[in-house]
Amino acid sequence: SDVAKMTPIEIAQSSALVTSSYQELVSMALSLENEAYRRLMLSILKDTRVTFMELYPERSDREGIRGELARFGYMSEEDDVDELFPPRPEDPQPYLASPQSHEDLYNPHPGGMAITCAVNCRLSEYHTMLYREHFGVPANRDLAVAGLCIHEYPKAWLYYWNEDGSYGIEPRTFGGNMHTHDVYVTAEMLHRGAPPELVVGVAAAHSFGAPDLTEDGKETRMSWPGYDWVKKFLHAGALLAQRDPVEAGVLEPGEGEGEYVLPPQTVEIWNCHLSDMNWPYTAGAAHKYTYPLLAEVAREEYGIASPEGREFNQLKNYVYAQVGQ
Repeated sequence: SDVAKMTPIEIAQSSALVTSSYQELVSMALSLENEAYRRLMLSILKDTRVTFMELYPERSDREGIRGELARFGYMSEEDDVDELFPPRPEDPQPYLASPQSHEDLYNPHPGGMAITCAVNCRLSEYHTMLYREHFGVPANRDLAVAGLCIHEYPKAWLYYWNEDGSYGIEPRTFGGNMHTHDVYVTAEMLHRGAPPELVVGVAAAHSFGAPDLTEDGKETRMSWPGYDWVKKFLHAGALLAQRDPVEAGVLEPGEGEGEYVLPPQTVEIWNCHLSDMNWPYTAGAAHKYTYPLLAEVAREEYGIASPEGREFNQLKNYVYAQVGQ
């Protein structure tokens, strides 16, 4: 009954795992040598407002940009702008209280975003250290750390908490609800005037190194569609931010009119994808077993018959926040 009464921020603040993860991110931000990256990372950790939405103060403005993005296949005309752009972008929840992903994926609890980003930022440090020490490549640790922390932060706006302990789902872009925060954070960084390489970094966290596999006789062939995907994320973000992606320094002109290409990228940009990897274990391995086990414990030990409603949601939120998923 005590847990059922707690707010999301109270649950997050009660967890040593969540609060230490958040403090680790703040410490990492303070340690960045690049002043622009440090300022932006600290800014979003302390204040999760989404400022590019000031470009769309009226419903008609939001409908106009939805139509423009739909023209390229980035959004759908079927989706209402109130769904695509939730209320209060200027005053979302704190970074500390935000969940990380959908209920059936990973870290769906207060503080889930802080835990995820602390893990991913550490991975990025290890990756850059490996490339420096093993290959002698001057990989930039600052860019990878800042990119991974900033990349997720629009979820503080999109994953707003409901009274029953559940939260809003991510709106759809590119035909699903996995990439929207990627597009929105790209727009936000362009709107804030972030360095071009950081804009590319936050966009590159999704799909950059993911291969397409095809069978050629008895041999499997790999192609790499990531550059094309990230080009689209950057283009969509530039449209939202009302910026020219070539003038912003994130894309180059293609062969045809209105065509763009993403030029070759350094190891730090690949690192933004390779280190965004808390999800495969947590979603692919842990969630499959921890969620049914939690439902069983709730039913047998606490008399919560259904894994729906505030009592179960709050138990789930509290337990995952305390010990991790």
